[in-house]
Amino acid sequence: MNPTLILKSNYTTMNHEIEIESVPQADRHRLIFETFDKADVHEAVVLKINHDPKPLYFQFLFERPGQFSWDKTARPDGTFLIEITRITRPAEDQRSAEEMSGCSCRHGKGKEKPN
Repeated sequence: MNPTLILKSNYTTMNHEIEIESVPQADRHRLIFETFDKADVHEAVVLKINHDPKPLYFQFLFERPGQFSWDKTARPDGTFLIEITRITRPAEDQRSAEEMSGCSCRHGKGKEKPN
């Protein structure tokens, strides 16, 4: 799998934009962490997503503590724009994105979390 990442400049930083709905569900968190791990300080991973990704936020708190800022914008159409900006260098002992399995968060409205 090799999804397209769109790089765009916003004056002082480079953003890595992911159209997350085009990525298979089981690969989403791993791809987001891989992209974040490649970002330099002050670069951001920007997600356009159809649900509030609270589980992803908590996973970032656990997996990348102190390394990111999180900016969430709710849009009128019910989608979200998430900007995850790297604020420090990676920790030497952090778990790699490849070691992370698929997520169990609810993708999309009205879908129940599997038992």
